Amino acid sequence: AVAAGGPPAEPDYPTFADGHLETVIAEAIARSHREQRWVEVPS
Repeated sequence: AVAAGGPPAEPDYPTFADGHLETVIAEAIARSHREQRWVEVPS
């Protein structure tokens, strides 16, 4: 954006799906720590 001289015409905001995926990943991280093992991240 800086190289182009300003912000993009249409900002790329995160979607509900983006937030859901981040929550799924965070829950897998917490589970992995709690169980002290690798866990699958559901898709």
